[in-house]
Amino acid sequence: MDRKQALKAFGLPGSASRDEIARRYDVLQRKRRAAQMEGAASSQLEGMPTADEIEEAYRILADIAYKDPVAEKRLRERNAHPGLVARLLKMEQNKLDNLVHYYKWPVAVSLAALGLVIWFIVSTVFRPEDDFKLLVAGNIYIEDVEVFEQAVVSLLPGTLHPMVQNIYLGESTDAQMQAAIAQKLIVEIGYGENDVLLVDRTLFEQYAMQGAFLPLDDRLAEFGTTPELQQKQNVAILPDARAEGEDAGAHVYGIDVTGSALLKEAGVFGTDMIAVFGLNQGFPEKGDIVMKELMK
Repeated sequence: MDRKQALKAFGLPGSASRDEIARRYDVLQRKRRAAQMEGAASSQLEGMPTADEIEEAYRILADIAYKDPVAEKRLRERNAHPGLVARLLKMEQNKLDNLVHYYKWPVAVSLAALGLVIWFIVSTVFRPEDDFKLLVAGNIYIEDVEVFEQAVVSLLPGTLHPMVQNIYLGESTDAQMQAAIAQKLIVEIGYGENDVLLVDRTLFEQYAMQGAFLPLDDRLAEFGTTPELQQKQNVAILPDARAEGEDAGAHVYGIDVTGSALLKEAGVFGTDMIAVFGLNQGFPEKGDIVMKELMK
């Protein structure tokens, strides 16, 4: 397909701008998906470009068509080995890259404005940096976050400003709220510097299979458990959904701490509570101490 054919497929003139091309791409994708979902007859789809033609025309018109075989191979490998955020969002890496590229300036402006607001608030109240972060997510409830934070302080001498965050996903939460919370959780797991995460079974299985947690295979004895015990608990050993060559295979990612005395005393309630390490720990040594205490 050349540029003239691509313009014809999109129904655009040669003077079409990048924004017009992007908008037309979105319109064609939505129309085709809607027709397929409504069970449209094949004759109704004949006048539309195929999904592959839409993608190829878009790459050509947006000047991102890859004619270099080396670049083509690199693109295929990138889509075959997507990053953590792409895996969590269940998107192709190339589509995520395009989305970031075309919306980077509106997002950058929004983030800059948000950053100014945050900077003003922080500078006004002189909030110190957190020196330990623990994320509790899923169908797990904390009676009083401050009580839990104080329990953490008692375990970590010299820790003055711990942060315990509770992202609650209970069955009673309405659908729209759950969707918003799920997006916040993706960002927190993908980018947050959480030293320890406490999640329910559903979230554990969902994110562990995407490689969102650090494997614990070589550290089970250090944390007071064994592979045999974990198999009986039926929570920690899961296959890794990442492609071969990225440390794929079955790994131990979490430790069942449902019966933890620390959680009971701190007013943390839930079933199948599983402690894991995130990929972006800020204070891994402190995370080790808390993990060992959770095992008691």
